[in-house]
Amino acid sequence: MKEYRSAALTVTGRRTRNQDNFLLNGQMLEAKHGNDNASASGLLEGPLLFVAVDGAGTNTTGETASRIVCERLWAVHEQFEEMNELSEAASVINAALQEVNKDIEAVMEDEPKSKMGATAALVLIYNGKAIFGNVGDSAVYLKRDGKVKKLTRDHTEGEELIARGALTEDMLKVHSSKNKLTRSIGAMTFGREDIMQFYDVIDVHDGDIFVIASQGVVRYMTPDAINTGLHTGIDLAKCADRIVKAAIEQYGSKDNATALIVKVTEQVDSIGAANSKLKPIRAKGVRVKTSIDIDPKTLKVLAYIAVVIAILCISVVSLVKSYPRDKVLTHVEQSGAAWGDPNDVSSGEEGKETPKPVKTEEPEDVKKSDDSDETKSSDTNKSDNAEADKKSDDAIEKKSDDAVKRQITSVKMRFYLHYRQYLYEALI
Repeated sequence: MKEYRSAALTVTGRRTRNQDNFLLNGQMLEAKHGNDNASASGLLEGPLLFVAVDGAGTNTTGETASRIVCERLWAVHEQFEEMNELSEAASVINAALQEVNKDIEAVMEDEPKSKMGATAALVLIYNGKAIFGNVGDSAVYLKRDGKVKKLTRDHTEGEELIARGALTEDMLKVHSSKNKLTRSIGAMTFGREDIMQFYDVIDVHDGDIFVIASQGVVRYMTPDAINTGLHTGIDLAKCADRIVKAAIEQYGSKDNATALIVKVTEQVDSIGAANSKLKPIRAKGVRVKTSIDIDPKTLKVLAYIAVVIAILCISVVSLVKSYPRDKVLTHVEQSGAAWGDPNDVSSGEEGKETPKPVKTEEPEDVKKSDDSDETKSSDTNKSDNAEADKKSDDAIEKKSDDAVKRQITSVKMRFYLHYRQYLYEALI
């Protein structure tokens, strides 16, 4: 599956009004844009329709003509999905332009002195193939393998004379009517069935760049000059800006200038269905960007993670709220002995007094016997007393260790209960 990126820019240039318009798969200018410059860009899918229209007329009639062309062509774009062959689009588009002719004819009947018409160039891409056409001197170019080639032929007297062999390229430069149009949308094409001339259907390749331009660019820039404006072809919006500015500032264009660029690349991530359509967006004299850069699979994983986190949070809150308050506050607000106090009645063995040793007297006969053997057993008594003292010291040390352990456990329990009380009160 291929990815199609595009950008468009139209500028007023040295004219007082901008009568150009463009159709970028549904994006176009408002009916009244006056001196405003406008651009649009986006990542697009499905049947893609790109049109550059150069309006001509008096006052605002040129603007009206270019807008009508864009609207009529976009109104039939859904029919492209039902075609078996892309070449069938030619008849659908020319039928739409016939309706445009009727609209223009109606306007001119109401205003006999007004002039109204347009030229246009178009590229339609669907299922990896492209069809292109033009009427008048708007044109389509293709950059492939580093070179730019003009795909369409201008409908002017000069071009037709060259095609018939009546003029050479050098003779055309000084011909008086070399730029006179022989075909346009409007009064000069009433009754014509093939208003727009179409050419062969071609396969689109990875790296192809299409440029659809109005008269203000075509008349003044060669394919090599357009290739220079495309530069690396990475930032399409900048490419369009370089082309229209070069046409006006470097090559002396006196007309409105419009350039629409479409780049074909191999798509890395699968984004949507093959025939999904971008919702139409209208530019209002400012840059409008539409892009779908996030993989739906990634969004799905993030949504699952968010749901799991939400469930865990709800479970914790419910558990804390359901815990009895009297149990949460146990020991925390109890008055009396301090935590870890050995006299605390709630601390088990800590409240018991340490028993004192009780002295017992030995019988008389035993004393007499002991007196007789007093000298012999003096060493033994000393040894027994030392062992008893050692046992007493061990017992005292053990009791001290137990007291320390109880003290540490008491402090931990107090910290835990205070923390649980704080959490309980914060949530409730």
